[in-house]
Amino acid sequence: MVAGTTKAGARAAKPLEQSLEALRRLCAQHDGVESLLEEATQVILEVLGAASCAVVWQDEDKPTLRVRARRHRVESAAGNGQDAQVIAFVTRSGAAPAQAGELAAALRVGGRIVGYLYARSEAKRGRRSAGLDQALFEALAEHLAFAIETQTLRQLLASRYATIALSRDGQSGALDLNFLSAVTHPEKVARIIARSFYKDLRKAGFETKQILVVATELIDSLNVALRRTKAKTAESADSTNSAQSGVGAQRAPQG
Repeated sequence: MVAGTTKAGARAAKPLEQSLEALRRLCAQHDGVESLLEEATQVILEVLGAASCAVVWQDEDKPTLRVRARRHRVESAAGNGQDAQVIAFVTRSGAAPAQAGELAAALRVGGRIVGYLYARSEAKRGRRSAGLDQALFEALAEHLAFAIETQTLRQLLASRYATIALSRDGQSGALDLNFLSAVTHPEKVARIIARSFYKDLRKAGFETKQILVVATELIDSLNVALRRTKAKTAESADSTNSAQSGVGAQRAPQG
């Protein structure tokens, strides 16, 4: 009797351990918001057993949504036009009930929707898609929204200059407002910091040609970063293609 109770307790503890580990991974410090979103899609695949997951984002001043992060199981290749299907489902999910094999939940930061978390289960052969745990999915979406806000604040606080520039923007409560805007309107915050930086250079006595040197250095650094990102993306794509080829070879019928 005791042994049976112990085994039942162990089985019940496993989902709890998985959920706690998922929260730890979401709330950990990441290289950036993009890295956080990629990690979140992987967490959804593992914890919910989903076939695919995506983060759909609402960019500032743009009426259309875009898929900012996505992940599929190796056995489940992404189909053509799948991003459009995901966006279409997310767009109508507020008015339509959740389907058995698909879920979407809003990501809210400061009471404002910044995007949506989407997941789809894999249909079994000859059967409908298996349902996903909606309560767990919505809880993960809520924690992901908190993690997005936390990650953005960490990045801004890591730059003493950015913190100073945002705090003297001339608005009441500017620091809090601009920290929230860093999530919902990052381009606006970037402009605030750029204008503050330019004014400080002028106050420090730098001439136009010297400020152009600074601008050129910024552009050169950006080009280096873009080349590194492109190389990393290509390397990741090659690894994924190799893994998929390996799975296909293992499943190929023997002649």
